[in-house]
Amino acid sequence: MTTAPSALTEANRQTLYVSDVETGARPSLVGIANILLQRRASIAIAVGVVLGLVVAATLLRARTYTSHATFMPQSRNTQSGLSGLAAQLGLALPSGDPSQQPAFYVDLVQSREVLRAVAQATYQVPQSPDGRVDTLLNIYGIRSTTAARRLELGIKRLRDAIQSEVGPKTGVVKLAVRARDAIVAQQIASHLLEELNRFNLQTRQSQAAAERLFTENRLSEIETQLRAAEDALQRFLERNRDYRNSPLLQFQHDRLERDVQMRQQVYTTLAQAFEEAKIEEVRDTPVLTVIEPPSIALEPDHRGLLIGAVLAIIGALFLSSLWIVGLEFLRLTQAPYEDELRRFAVLKREALADLRNPLRLLRGGHR
Repeated sequence: MTTAPSALTEANRQTLYVSDVETGARPSLVGIANILLQRRASIAIAVGVVLGLVVAATLLRARTYTSHATFMPQSRNTQSGLSGLAAQLGLALPSGDPSQQPAFYVDLVQSREVLRAVAQATYQVPQSPDGRVDTLLNIYGIRSTTAARRLELGIKRLRDAIQSEVGPKTGVVKLAVRARDAIVAQQIASHLLEELNRFNLQTRQSQAAAERLFTENRLSEIETQLRAAEDALQRFLERNRDYRNSPLLQFQHDRLERDVQMRQQVYTTLAQAFEEAKIEEVRDTPVLTVIEPPSIALEPDHRGLLIGAVLAIIGALFLSSLWIVGLEFLRLTQAPYEDELRRFAVLKREALADLRNPLRLLRGGHR
């Protein structure tokens, strides 16, 4: 009675693996599958180790909370008196203010000017019974040899914790702030909105101050020119009481009157722009419409354990299989050339000896 072998002998395995190498054929998929199945224990151990490390690192990572807020910048009426004056002079001004576009605030929220003020602001310390307040740098536990370096590290960490985007349809700016404490995340988001509003107010006020100074000077010039045009028309009327009977005098009258009307229009436009600039210069009302105020997260953020585990399994399977197949085929490829490999090792040792002792090479001559 003949019994079937329970496993391949080592000689059969070698014959199975090297058959493709000896015949010069390309390795087959069946041969690769055989190698992977034979080394399945090693692959399983590698996958288990990598999966365990990923799960442990994910579970040991501190939980975070995210506070969300949405706002919309109030558009400033750039088509004011100045644009009307530009149209009178044949100039065209841009139709929109880039500093009032939603995309501007996405970049502004990541700027050093805003983040520096947020990092240096005071916050309520989490789980403090006495309501103690402290700076964000101390809450983060950032230590450094210099204050400037410490502030730089705080800004970098704060920038990594902030995400902002613009809704493609509505133009609403969405803000998300991540922190290890839900209350701290909500406070950071509130300080960000305050700094954005302060920056916007100061920008508008400085622009309005420059516009007021320009319109004030220009208004004085136009007033002088308007007075001169009116005096010229008045002198013409005093000298020519019956100008309607003369075509030449009628033409001169119409020209002087058009000059007065044009300067009156420019003067009126500048006067309106001057009053608007004065109002904008002292305006202190918020210029951000907060749609959703910063919220306190009730649940921690997802750690992504499932996705991380799946990616760890796939990556470990691929890398371990590639490593095992590569080593196996390298070993089988080198098997027919064992004599050459041994000779190469001897020659390599002799070459290294010659490099250490060049006189030995000269005494031995060419080998």
